[in-house]
Parts: sequence; C-alpha cells; structure tokens
Amino acid sequence: MKRILQVAALATLVAGVPLAAQESRPGLSVAEEPAMRKGFYLQFGMGGGEERLDLDNDFLGYSDAIWALTLNLRGGFALGPHLRLGADFNSWIRPEGGVTETASSIMPNLQLYPFRNSGLHVRGGGGYAWSSVYDHNYCCSSITYGGFGTNLGVGWDIPVSRKVALTPTADWYQYWIDNNVVGGYTERILSFGLAVSFQTH
Repeated sequence: MKRILQVAALATLVAGVPLAAQESRPGLSVAEEPAMRKGFYLQFGMGGGEERLDLDNDFLGYSDAIWALTLNLRGGFALGPHLRLGADFNSWIRPEGGVTETASSIMPNLQLYPFRNSGLHVRGGGGYAWSSVYDHNYCCSSITYGGFGTNLGVGWDIPVSRKVALTPTADWYQYWIDNNVVGGYTERILSFGLAVSFQTH
C-alpha cells in the first residue's frame, strides 16, 4: 500500500510540472507593463536655456541669445500607456547686477508616447506666460507683463526603479507678451535639462 501511495504522489507531481510551467509568473507580467504610465506623475527638472527677444515694432528681428538657468515642474495623470495629461510650469531665470529677469509660463500639457515600451515622448501645450524684472536694490520693486505662451518638447524616461525615472528633456517655448512701455514683443526660449520623474502607481 505504501508503494502505491508513493507512485501516486510521484505521478501527481510530474503531472503538475507542465501546468505550473504554463502559468505566467507575476514578476514577468509586471515587467512587461510599460514603466511610468499609470496613475499620477510628478516631474522636477532643471537645466539651461537660451532666450531671444523680438520687439514688434523695431523691425530688427530677434536679439542675440542669452543663456540662463531654467526650472521646470510638471504633473498630471496617465490616460493610458500612450498618453499623459497634465500641467507644465517653466521658468527661465537670469540674475545680473542686483536685478533678476524671469520669463515663465504655466499651461495644460499633453505627453504622447508613440511606442508602448519606450520612454520616448513628445509634448505640447498652450497657456499663460509672463515676463518679470525684480530689482533687489529696492524692496518689493518688480515689473511683470503677461501674455500667451506655447510649448513643444521631447523627452526620454529612463527608469531607475518602477516608480522613478531620469528624464533628459529639450523644450521650445514661445511667448507673446503685452508691454505698455516698449510695446508688445515675442520671447523665445530653447532649453535643455534633466528631470526626475515620480509615478504613484
């Protein structure tokens, strides 16, 4: 009887091996899902950017490029593996001689991932832009003018864990600013940076 029980147990074990092999391992199914494409996301970035200015009525075209620090904050949620919807805040910051000049914008932003399993993405948006000058030599002395801005950009999410990625970015911003002193002008900013992206899922 003992011999029969041993043979039956061995047969059950051998029969169960193919079935277990056919079942998908949870770790494999998780690894196959696109990284950083579920739930809410938040991205902090910084880098450098060149700014050019074109006054509407001087007919001289754009000024020479001026390089300065850029800061960026993005956040939102994923609509699926190919699309994110969020908001973009960007600021170009140039301190010089006690005066700090900034060009900033905040706008809705769409990020499109053409390839399901790649971190490559393009983005774009449009919203409110403003240009400010702050004089540190005089308390609370600042001038700000606003207008409309647009953005086109590209980035690549490089996962360092399931919820964190490093994201090299390149962005082009264009602002149309209304200034009642010098008249309207167009401001262009081309920036390059590195961001850290966090995903909640």
